[in-house]
Amino acid sequence: MDERMKRIFVRASGALAMVAVFQIGAACSPAGDGFKAAAPQPAADREDGSGIVSPPGEPTPTPAPSPSPTPVPIATDPNCTDPDAGTTDAATSRFRVEVCSLVNQARAQYRLVPLRLASLHNRAAQGHAVDMINNGFFDHRGSDGSTPFLRMSAVGIQYVHAGENIAQGQRTSAEVMNGWMNSSGHRANILSTYYRRIGIGYYQRAWVQNFTN
Repeated sequence: MDERMKRIFVRASGALAMVAVFQIGAACSPAGDGFKAAAPQPAADREDGSGIVSPPGEPTPTPAPSPSPTPVPIATDPNCTDPDAGTTDAATSRFRVEVCSLVNQARAQYRLVPLRLASLHNRAAQGHAVDMINNGFFDHRGSDGSTPFLRMSAVGIQYVHAGENIAQGQRTSAEVMNGWMNSSGHRANILSTYYRRIGIGYYQRAWVQNFTN
């Protein structure tokens, strides 16, 4: 899977006590591990990228276009109403609600309490998603050197336990959640018993989840 993802988790009491980063994926950014969709490369033996090589003198057939997959509706969790819907563009707000709802669906399978979508957490997550795209990097550390925990503290979040998942290149909420849930480190954040609140950031296929107690 030519994508990139990154996860960080901390347990802290006043100061950061433990930080662990887990790496998966075949394509990595210079800054570290990652989960990023790459542009498809044509096969070397394909004359037109279609996979069909025509004999000389015959016209090259045009392959039929593949139908776009129909998105599967995601049931909205009542804990996932976007508190910032009035000040956020519709696509970002929809992705927040969908990702939060999918997180709570996953947690419900293990009888874990649902997470609540929180405004301050959204702000920290959204800021980092925008930062990664605008400054051309993919990492937990921001362009200003900030860590996820400093960014959360900077917007006024108080926490004992906190974590962050990031991803880039996925087109839908279901796609990014599938990637996270198939990575043990990201999955551990999503299913952690420590967390009660979540924030979602989305910007031009950059995805961020911020978690706290």
